Amino acid sequence: MRYTNLMFLLVVLFAVSLSAQVVDGVNANETAVTSGAANDIVCHSGATTVGPCDTGDFFWNAGLLTLDQAAHGIAFGTDPADAGVIRLSNATAIQWEADPAGTDLSFSVNASEQFAFNNGNDLVTIGGGTDTLFVEDTEVTTGKTLLVIQEGDGQVTTETLLEFRNDSGTPMTGFKDRGRRFEVVGSGNQFILRLSGGGGSVAGFVIDSVSDFTRTTTNQNHILVNSDYKPTSGTGTFHTFRLTPEINQTGGASGIVRVIYVEPAVIAAADFRAIEVADVGATHFALKTGTGEVSFGDKVSAVPGGNIPVCPKYTVAAAALTTASATEDEVLFNLPANGVLMGVRVKHSLAFSGGSSSAMTVSIGDSSSTTLYTVAFNVFQAAGAEVMQFTDMFKAKTSLARDLLARFTVTDDTMDNVTAGSVDIHVCWVVLP
Repeated sequence: MRYTNLMFLLVVLFAVSLSAQVVDGVNANETAVTSGAANDIVCHSGATTVGPCDTGDFFWNAGLLTLDQAAHGIAFGTDPADAGVIRLSNATAIQWEADPAGTDLSFSVNASEQFAFNNGNDLVTIGGGTDTLFVEDTEVTTGKTLLVIQEGDGQVTTETLLEFRNDSGTPMTGFKDRGRRFEVVGSGNQFILRLSGGGGSVAGFVIDSVSDFTRTTTNQNHILVNSDYKPTSGTGTFHTFRLTPEINQTGGASGIVRVIYVEPAVIAAADFRAIEVADVGATHFALKTGTGEVSFGDKVSAVPGGNIPVCPKYTVAAAALTTASATEDEVLFNLPANGVLMGVRVKHSLAFSGGSSSAMTVSIGDSSSTTLYTVAFNVFQAAGAEVMQFTDMFKAKTSLARDLLARFTVTDDTMDNVTAGSVDIHVCWVVLP
């Protein structure tokens, strides 16, 4: 078979580099090649000219290198001839010398018939075996990155950095928009994350931030879940976030079990809210259980159709009284529709005084009557542990929502001259179903 001049030059250089022999004066058991007629490669064994090289004619070191003219290839080692221009026998490696001094790096096929990059241990294996692609870091090095996928210069923002496909080639999951978005596509649209349990792990799944959040305006979210539910018919049930743990503490276990546990480290907070539910409307529930519901800021239900009363405290100090009049109304809160008062306690911690005032009282009512719920109580007298007013009731003037008022009345002066005093007003109320 005829070879090109380039192949001829390659073989000649290779033979010369290995044997460092010349054709003239070839000794016994030595091998050399020359260019014969029409640029054929001529094989020489010792002083004998074999002629144009044929299958298996040219050997180096007992079969380590074979030039096989019939198969049109180069075989290293004694592996049976297979298809391919260059063939290596089993367990044969291509190796690079480390520079500077260090562990050499080799490229080979291991016993599992995987391509392996190796420096004493398999660092990367590809194909065959139980792992199609396996990457391992055998050195403990701080800051080392095991696998990097880097976008090229000038790529569009919608490029996909990594994508997983099914056996039909259809994308299933991938890191889209330069890796900023993880997308689950295809049939089912389901992404499952399985974590090992047992007794060794303190936290099964951790979401942490590399650095502190510091935005000074608009919203900033650590975790944001956007999920729209828009069925056109049917009775399907939708959950944006669903927790389904199985709790079984048989056998003497007695620890606390929490499905949701909020444990913030509040160093300084202007307006901290561990859990807040936006207004969902009067016909919806902000929180509902199997036996009742809770709508924050509106009502607390223990059982369907029955409500638990709340008793918030409202404090009014002398600084809040500023009118140049002998009376002043302070709005305590807005009682919702169907709200009913069940009791009021009035107790001052500091007697009111100031100017030429000689007496001062407070009563609880609404716009229809400032003494609808309590009569006037003397807050001018000295405060004490037993100085207070209790008023029991189950009372409402109307089923409509209305403001509850505290009416202050001062004698012999006006409110803007009152300089001291503080009173706590506890109002117990309930919203009827």
